[in-house]
This record gives sequence, C-alpha cells and structure tokens, in this order.
Amino acid sequence: ALDAACKQAGRDRSEVALHALFIELGEPAAGVARFEALGVERALVPAFFFAGEDGLERLEIFAEKAIG
Repeated sequence: ALDAACKQAGRDRSEVALHALFIELGEPAAGVARFEALGVERALVPAFFFAGEDGLERLEIFAEKAIG
C-alpha cells in the first residue's frame, strides 16, 4: 500500500522511512521478521513493557530474542 501511495503521489519510496510500534513481546524474533518483510526501518518498543523491579532483566531477554 505504501509503494502504491508513493507512486500515486510522485514520491520515491526509498525516501520514505517506515516506523512501527513493536508489540510482539511473546515472540520478538517473529515480530522482527515480520517488520523486516514489511520494510519497517525502526521499531518503537514502549518502555512501560519493561516497568517494574525485574524490568532490566526482561529487557535483556527481549533484546536477545529480538536482535539475536
């Protein structure tokens, strides 16, 4: 849809950055793969997902699964 909208507007798709809100906490690697397939360049991960006493530990686990 983005490619078609860019073409219709006379825009170069490569000049449009695609960002999205990341919500795949259960399967981060699968979420990353879906975003890559869609051409998402930046995933925003809400900090409140990692709120609480063990937040940093959960963030590390998430990062290992999402980034590899």
